[in-house]
Amino acid sequence: MQHGKALVIKAALVFPVLWIVLTLFNDVSFLDSTLIGLVLLLAAYAAGDLILLPKVGNVVSTLADFGVALLVIWGGLEIFSYNEMFIPALVAAAVVAAGEFLFHMWMLKNVYNNPNFSTHSGTPASKEKAEKTPSPEKTTTLDSKASRTKERNT
Repeated sequence: MQHGKALVIKAALVFPVLWIVLTLFNDVSFLDSTLIGLVLLLAAYAAGDLILLPKVGNVVSTLADFGVALLVIWGGLEIFSYNEMFIPALVAAAVVAAGEFLFHMWMLKNVYNNPNFSTHSGTPASKEKAEKTPSPEKTTTLDSKASRTKERNT
């Protein structure tokens, strides 16, 4: 798998968001926002991208990543003694989560190499198709009933 490439792409998403939202607009030090970003990068990749994404799909994994991002960012800001920073943490987490949705689509296609995976519902497309298509046993039963009905009518 392409975990190195995936981590670089995820880092290109996470760090600029935190640097802009926290450092540029809220006077958090560059070092503090970078350390928070590193923790977020590793925690979200391990929990959201490696464990949840292949099992539950994009939407649920993105929601989980939002929660992880909010907790890590807000918790990190509290640890570094930045008070009353819930709103900036919420904004940063929301922007990261929006990017995560797109990142997950890339992960499903390129890292997990699963072209049959539906990125919206979280279930394999082949499973969805199988549920909609009647099984051969049901089709045979229906066909035999239809032919008996046809024979009776003639």
